[in-house]
Amino acid sequence: MLISMGEMYIHGTPLDIGRILARHAPRKISALLDPAVGRGALLEPLLGSLDGSIREIFCIDTNDSALEHVYNRFVPLFGHALKVIHSDFLEWYPSALQQEDLRFDCVVMNPPFSGRLNGWVQYSREEPSALEKPRPMPLEAAFVLKALSLLRKKGRLLAIVPGSLVASEKMIWFRKLISDLGSVDYVYEMPKFSFKGVEARPYLVIITKCSNQGSIKLVHKNNEGLSNLVITKSEFSRLRRYDYGFCQASRTYELLKTSFSDLNWSDFGDVMELHRGGISSPLGKRSAIHTTNYRSGFWSIKEKNLKIIQDKSVRGVKQGDLVIKRVGRNCAGSIGVPINLKGLACSDCLFLLRPKKGFDSIKILLSLRFILCSPMGRSLLERGTGASYLTKATLKGLSI
Repeated sequence: MLISMGEMYIHGTPLDIGRILARHAPRKISALLDPAVGRGALLEPLLGSLDGSIREIFCIDTNDSALEHVYNRFVPLFGHALKVIHSDFLEWYPSALQQEDLRFDCVVMNPPFSGRLNGWVQYSREEPSALEKPRPMPLEAAFVLKALSLLRKKGRLLAIVPGSLVASEKMIWFRKLISDLGSVDYVYEMPKFSFKGVEARPYLVIITKCSNQGSIKLVHKNNEGLSNLVITKSEFSRLRRYDYGFCQASRTYELLKTSFSDLNWSDFGDVMELHRGGISSPLGKRSAIHTTNYRSGFWSIKEKNLKIIQDKSVRGVKQGDLVIKRVGRNCAGSIGVPINLKGLACSDCLFLLRPKKGFDSIKILLSLRFILCSPMGRSLLERGTGASYLTKATLKGLSI
C-alpha cells in the first residue's frame, strides 16, 4: 500500500555499477523484474545471462518516455517476453501473481530514494511476514521488501541502496527483517561520486531468497581496487550494520582492546556525561558557541561583537568540559578544550562531554583523541556523508 510518494531522488545508473550487479545474477533466469527500469541501464549488463530460457521480463516505471526507450531497445531482442508497464511499483500487484503464482528468479533495481522523512511511505507487504501492519519507511526500503516478496525461492535481488539502509540506527529493524526473509550475501561499498554529482556512497546489496542468513561478504571499492571482509552471522547480530568501513573499524577496535586489556578500559557512560547544546541553529552561529569556533584543537571565540548567551543549565559550558562537533566534516576529530567559555551557551550542533566526579578531563581528552582523531575512530563513530554526524548512542557505546 502506498499513501504518499513525497520527495525522492532518482539518478541514472553508471554502467560499471550495472556490471558488478550482473556478476551476481542467477545462471538461469526465466522471469526477470526491474521495478524502476528508467532507460534500462541495469538490463544491458544482464544481456549475456538472458538466453533462450527467458520467458518474461517485466519493466516497470512511471516515466513514459523512459519506457518507450526500453521498449524500442529490447523488444527486438525479447519480443513478447518483454512486458513494459507504466505503473508505480508499490501499487503494482498483477492478478497473475495470484492466479499463476508468478514469481521472479531475479529482481534488479536502482529504486528512487527518499531523501528526507517527508518522502517516507506507509507500506505493508502483501504476503504474510514479520510486518503485521503498515509502517513508515523510506521509499527504497519498501521497494526492497516488495521485491523480496516477489522472488522465487533461491531467487536473487540485485539492488542499489543508500547508506541509510545499510548503516543508520533508524533502519536496524529493516536489516534484521531482510536477514530473516533471505540471506544478505554481498554488500559493496562504492566510492563517493560513483553517481555523477552525488557525494554519498552508494551500496550494492545482493540478497538470496532463502530461509537462513549466512556470512556476509563486504566489499570496499576505491581507486586502488577492492578490499574484502567477511562478517559471520554471529558478528552481524552484534554489529547490525553492513558498511565495510564501520565493520572493519569495529573489528580493529575490538582487537585493540583485547591486545591492551591492561589499560583498564571503561564504558564512556561510566566516565562522562553527554549533553547536546541548547541553542538551535542557525541562531547558534550568532549567539552561542558553534562549530566555527573550533581551531587547532581548541574551542574559543575570536570574533568581535558577538553577544553569546549565558547558559547556567547543564547545556552550558562548565569547568572541565570537553567540546566536540555533533555534525560537520571530520566531526570526530574536533574533540577539544574550551578556552574562556565557562557559562556560555552552545548551539545544538555541539556535544558537551562532562567528566564525572573523580575523572580527569585532560586524561580523558588524550584517551579520546587517540581514538577519535584516527581513521579508525572516524569510521567507527561518524555517520552520513559530506557533513557527517555523531549520535549519543555511538558515543555512549564507546569504550575508552
